[in-house]
Amino acid sequence: MTSVSAASGIVAQDMCKSFDDHLVLDKVSLAVEEGTILALLGPNGAGKTTMVRILSTLIPADSGSTRIAGHDVVTDPDGVRAVIGVTGQFSAVDNLLTGAENLRLMADLRHLGREAGRRRVAGLLEQFDLTDAAHKLLSTYSGGMRRRLDLAMTLVGKPRVIFLDEPTTGLDPRSRRTMWQIIRELATAGVTVLLTTQYLDEADQLADRIAVLDQGRIVAEGTPAELKSRIPGGRAPSCSRTRPGPARPPGPGRRHCRLAPGPARRAARSPYLRRTVDDPYPGPRRRVLRRHRQPRHRAAQRRPRTTRSTAVMTTLAYTLSDSRVMLRRNLKHQLRYPSMTVMLIGIPIVLLLLFVYVFGGQLGAGLGAHEGRSAYLNYVVPGLLLLTVASAIQGTSIMVAMDMTGGIIDRFRTMAIARASVLTGHVLGSLIQTLLAIAVLIAVAFGLGFRSAAGPLHWLAAIGILALFAFALIWLAVALGLAAKSVETASNTPMILFLLPFLSSGFVATATMPTGLRQFAEYQPFTPVADTVRGLLSGAAIGDHAIAAVAWSIGIAVVAYLWAIRLYNRRRAAEPK
Repeated sequence: MTSVSAASGIVAQDMCKSFDDHLVLDKVSLAVEEGTILALLGPNGAGKTTMVRILSTLIPADSGSTRIAGHDVVTDPDGVRAVIGVTGQFSAVDNLLTGAENLRLMADLRHLGREAGRRRVAGLLEQFDLTDAAHKLLSTYSGGMRRRLDLAMTLVGKPRVIFLDEPTTGLDPRSRRTMWQIIRELATAGVTVLLTTQYLDEADQLADRIAVLDQGRIVAEGTPAELKSRIPGGRAPSCSRTRPGPARPPGPGRRHCRLAPGPARRAARSPYLRRTVDDPYPGPRRRVLRRHRQPRHRAAQRRPRTTRSTAVMTTLAYTLSDSRVMLRRNLKHQLRYPSMTVMLIGIPIVLLLLFVYVFGGQLGAGLGAHEGRSAYLNYVVPGLLLLTVASAIQGTSIMVAMDMTGGIIDRFRTMAIARASVLTGHVLGSLIQTLLAIAVLIAVAFGLGFRSAAGPLHWLAAIGILALFAFALIWLAVALGLAAKSVETASNTPMILFLLPFLSSGFVATATMPTGLRQFAEYQPFTPVADTVRGLLSGAAIGDHAIAAVAWSIGIAVVAYLWAIRLYNRRRAAEPK
């Protein structure tokens, strides 16, 4: 392993990781010098992605130690997240935003400021040739454009260390060459790059050093020339960075082949290295000339980059800022995906018309009132308000599951942002959507003849109870979305909560129900909330229903919040199909 200072680049020592009984990484050690590119070469299943996920704080290692730019991955994860950027195997972009909005989202989460963020976004769009497509939705992007945008999002915060997990997989030759040039420019600028790949020619073109990972172990390590010199028949191209010409003595800016420690036969035994040593692309083998890099003795004199400390990221100001950014993102999702809002508003209105004009006469007579339909309208409105709250659960669960399966959550988890802000954005966005649906339903009810004896304070109290209960159920929906393995599961799981308002006092009095069902209805959380809201709107006494409603709401909110945070911190995002 190359000797590198622990205060710079990447240093991993004796890293082990197992999933159940399968050993994925077996005492892997590597080091990446600051401002260089290390290519982690290996076949599918060798452990490359697991290595990247451990280094980027997404999953913990079973044993071993790792430091990124001087920060320990275990004891200082926020310090690591503040200096890294990660581009995974799949594009971790927001499909409901435009290219410019995706970059602006990253700039806001990096707290660059409005003007600095605009300049950074404009510069990256131009650098990655995305200016013409900046204001188009990602559904119109090609695979190469999405990959370039993914890398641009990684670079918004100017990270010191970048992890690229097979960044050119699936790209056409032109997009692949473009990606190679971008990676070279990053290293020229002094960024430390850990690149995983299955292609020896890619590692040969880009890397200063190559580590071959096979069956969870580093089986060979060295410069491209060193590795090929160990294989019978391997060809080692010139390692010079300068143009062809008369020989001159070594100096800064020139690369020299140094023999790596360890027996040469260790590399020769690796079947993967033997399989890939020949270039899969026919044609003359020559090294592409790279831009002259800053000499090491000058690089050492550069002004050290400043990074935010972990303490800063735990302040209330940054937490509120991150939550505001995530709230704005989710409100844009609702505008780009309006069917959820339409269903949330439309279903309770359709049911209101159904219960009033189809069932209202008969059910109103059961209340012992002479007016029948109008009496039942006053009775059923609180139940339909609760049904509106329950309807919001399904949409929230679906949106959270879409985030998880899209990979964008993994990007957020590798950034030094408030951990709860991602979920808080979902909760607040859904709460605003729910309150809007409640307001529309109340307006329609008044148009149908609903009348209330409540004063302003009673109305405020009723809306407050509904908002508190909605807040609790939305956190439960977030947890269900995180626990779901797919979007389909997330859409089906909350259905049981949608049925609970019908099994409460929201639509009929519990006294009319059979004994067993009546006991269930009286002790489930929707009944005290419905009775409290009905009492506040009608001016009747609410007794201890308000206490039970508040207790249920707080209890559900606390349990759901803790469950959601636990799932968010532990959940591994599913791979997109």
